[in-house]
Formats: sequence, structure tokens, C-alpha cells
Amino acid sequence: MFRHRTIGSSSSLFIIIILTFLLPRLFGHHVVTQISLYYETLCPDSRNFFRNQLYPTYEKLNRYMDVELVPFGNANVSYPRHDNKPVFHCQHGPKECYGNRVQACTIEMLKNTDLSIRFVRCMFDQHDYRETSQTSRRCAEQMQLDWPKISSCADGSEGERLLIANSLKTFNLNPEHTYVPWIVIDKNHTKQMQTGAETNLLQFLCDNYFNHEPQIEQCSKEAISLSQHLNAAIKPEAAIISMMMTATIVIMSSLL
Repeated sequence: MFRHRTIGSSSSLFIIIILTFLLPRLFGHHVVTQISLYYETLCPDSRNFFRNQLYPTYEKLNRYMDVELVPFGNANVSYPRHDNKPVFHCQHGPKECYGNRVQACTIEMLKNTDLSIRFVRCMFDQHDYRETSQTSRRCAEQMQLDWPKISSCADGSEGERLLIANSLKTFNLNPEHTYVPWIVIDKNHTKQMQTGAETNLLQFLCDNYFNHEPQIEQCSKEAISLSQHLNAAIKPEAAIISMMMTATIVIMSSLL
């Protein structure tokens, strides 16, 4: 009886040891990295970072990224009214305040990182992205989200509450933010992090957070090189389209 129990214990220990070494090889042992983005919905730099760095990187490394979106940025809050209701003052005006509220409401309602990132990306991708009341509704309907519920939140006290919460997160940053987009990785912020993330977020994360074995496929030199090549190829194409549109406008103006 004693011997039987010993064999069973030895077998269990053997299985545990095997799994300890085998599972990381099969599934990887990379810890999820949290990235918090403090931004504004009408800030050109926030838009560029989201479209060219955060979203493409998230597409490749979403299994290893926990993304927190905090729309507020360089806004301020005052309480000038007798009813003590907050008044928000946004860097790019009331349309940005509305965009911040809509996105805060949508993020809270969805409680789903993938969908939230898709919604924010949709708004940033619109050619008329500054018209936040139009782009937010358009994107919500395209994604089959509950627009009346989102709109009600953004226009009501819940939207105020969520934006106040984002303001507190932003004001309590240490070190305090000096511009947007402001990038915090695993609750830390340094100038090196900011520069690395803005320059090439995929490369920065792979070099500093996912640089141990087994290597993540998306962090291989070949994958990063291909990603850089594709990004570089897209920019000239966008520039050509922009120049063609400008030339068309000039020609049309001369004909009028």
C-alpha cells in the first residue's frame, strides 16, 4: 500500500515536471503587457499614432497586449454652474469633447478591447473624422452597435461621469503628461518608452517585452521587416492620392 502511493506520487511529480517544461514550448510563456493610451479624439498626433502604430501592432500582438484607452488628453474641467455640473474644455473644441464622451461611453458599454479598438479606429479612419457626431454614429451603425444607447450615454450624466473618471486618470499620471498621445506601458512612462513607441511600437515591444524564448512569431526579424516594408509602401501611396486630390481642386478652381 505504501509502495503504491509512492509510485502514484512519483508519477504525479513526473507529469508536473514535464508540463512545466512542455507547456511554455507549446503555448509560450510571455506575460501580457498592458499599454495605456491617453489621447484626444481630434488630435492629429493621437490619430497618427493610433492608425500607424497602435492598431497595426495590436493586430499582430493582441494575444500579448492588454490595451487601455483613455480619451481625455489635454482637456480641463470646471464647475461654474450653480448645480455643480461639470463643464469640459477640450483642446480642439466642443466636437472633441463630444468625441471623447462618445468613445468613453462606447468603451464602457462594450467592455471588449477588440471591439473598442475597432470603433476608435473607425472614427479615426473617416475622412471627416473631425465631425465626431457624424463619424461616431456612422461607425456605430457599421459595427451594428446600439447607437441610441451610446448617444444617450454621451449626452447624459453617464457620459459626464465617465469623462470625469478619465480626467482623474489623466491628472494623476506620474510623471504627469505634457502632451498626447501619452503612452504608459505596464504602469510606467519614460522618455525612452514614449520615443520607442511612437517610432515603432511593434519593434519596441518585441525588443523590450517579448524578447525571450520561445520567440513570438510576429517578433521575428522577417515579420518586423515585412511590417516596416508595408508601412513604408502605404505612405507614398497616401501621399500620391493627397497630391492628386490637391491638383484636382486647383484645376477645378481655375475652371470656375
